[in-house]
Amino acid sequence: MAAIDACKSCPFFVTCEEQAQEGPARSMVWAAVAYDRDGEPIGISGLSAWVRTRDGIRLRDQKQTSPVTALPVPHTMSAPAGRAS
Repeated sequence: MAAIDACKSCPFFVTCEEQAQEGPARSMVWAAVAYDRDGEPIGISGLSAWVRTRDGIRLRDQKQTSPVTALPVPHTMSAPAGRAS
């Protein structure tokens, strides 16, 4: 909502609105209209639900695409050469 409000007071709003007609916007706010990742406009009434869904998808994707790899741990540790432990 903050991005949409900021758009409405931007001095380039009219130009931006004209350019928005030329091509689909994806996952952004363009000329005070929010768009989903498919380039479909999101109505103001559904925006908060869309953000919750988007954030849930983002968290799920991060968990699936960045697995944690365990590093091998040595069974015994010895002191460096020339030093007593």
